[in-house]
Formats: sequence, C-alpha cells, structure tokens
Amino acid sequence: MRWFTVATLIACFSSTLLADHPDKENYPVHPRIDLIGPLGDWLPASYRRRYNRPSNTAGRISYYIAPSSLEAMSWHASKHRDAYKDHKPRTVMHYFYPKPWEALKIGPRVDTLNMKQINEVPSALPASQADETLQDVLQKEDGILDKLRQNQDEGASPSDQPLRPAEANSKNPVQQLIEGDKLPKTGK
Repeated sequence: MRWFTVATLIACFSSTLLADHPDKENYPVHPRIDLIGPLGDWLPASYRRRYNRPSNTAGRISYYIAPSSLEAMSWHASKHRDAYKDHKPRTVMHYFYPKPWEALKIGPRVDTLNMKQINEVPSALPASQADETLQDVLQKEDGILDKLRQNQDEGASPSDQPLRPAEANSKNPVQQLIEGDKLPKTGK
C-alpha cells in the first residue's frame, strides 16, 4: 500500500512540475499528432438522420419529459402515422401555405404630417359613411343611447317594446332596426 501511495504522489507531482507554458523562443514546439483522427462521414447515419424522426425510445422519453419539445411532437406525429410499427421510410412533411413574413403586408408607416397622403388612403367604411368624421359617428351613437335611456321599461330591449306614435320616425335608427327584423307577410 505504501508503494501505491508513493507512486500516486510522484505521478501527481511530476505532472504539475512541468505544467508551464512552452518557451517558444528557446525550445521548438511540436504539435501533437492525433493518432486516431476524426472519423467524419465514416460513422453510420443516425436513426434521426435516416428516417427524419426520433427513435421510438428517445421520442417516448422526451414526450414524457417535455411534450411541447420538437423531439416529442415529431415522435407523436410519427406514432400517429404508424411509422414505427410499419417501419415506414423517411418522410419529409411539406406545408403549402405562406410563411408569416410572407403573409404580412409590410411597408412604411403613413406620414401623419402629410395630410394629402392620408386623404388618398381608401376608407374601410362603406361608401355611404366614407365622408363621416369620428365626431359625426359619436354624435349618432349618443343620440341612440339617449333614446334608449328614455325608455321607461327596465329590462326590455328596444325591439321588445313598440315605439310610441309620437316617436315613430322613419329616420330613427332604432325604428329602422325594428323594421328590419320584421319579415313581410305573404298571403296564400
């Protein structure tokens, strides 16, 4: 046991004594020769590379650890295609829809200082409302809300209660909504 301890101590101390940077100016430095060398493409292709899916065992383990990982989702899809049971060959999925960066309409922002350019942008509103301003729309909505607040019956919507004859007006938006819900009666 003593000889083993002495040999271990000599081996440990002798390797650290020479642990210094080489003196390149006074001694030649020879590169180490790699006897085995890189194997490169001589190794057989992995299962993942050959079949474009994880192996059944590795995929199942990754599915239990992190189901949202790429490995787990690929294994899950392959499992549903019975790729492991039927020993299907390599499959590459193709998706025929535009990528998000292709689908988004990307361009410069509208220059808010140049009003001529803003006026040339087409409106998203229908043609009948295209020249209305935001103030006009808000005033119309306030008028509709005032008419609804004047109704004395609580819990009833305007379409449930008939309008009083004094308030009946063809230009009234609430009346137009009510009349639009009624179907014309056809006589047989």
